[in-house]
Amino acid sequence: MFRRITSISSQVIILAFGFGFLGTVLYHDFLFAPDQVGNLWRDYPQELTMVVTMIATVLSTITTMSVYTFTL
Repeated sequence: MFRRITSISSQVIILAFGFGFLGTVLYHDFLFAPDQVGNLWRDYPQELTMVVTMIATVLSTITTMSVYTFTL
């Protein structure tokens, strides 16, 4: 039971960070990225999209497997 609550809590925290970022963007209308990050976005958009997608997939897999494993 404790592990299930921990897994759900971690997912809620990740969701809160996403909504916090969205709220910040909506409040300020835009966010400035440092020049190095802007250059990476401009020069390597597909690679950065792949890296972000892989990070999201790993987080999703870890939390899903922990919920599935502990519900058996």
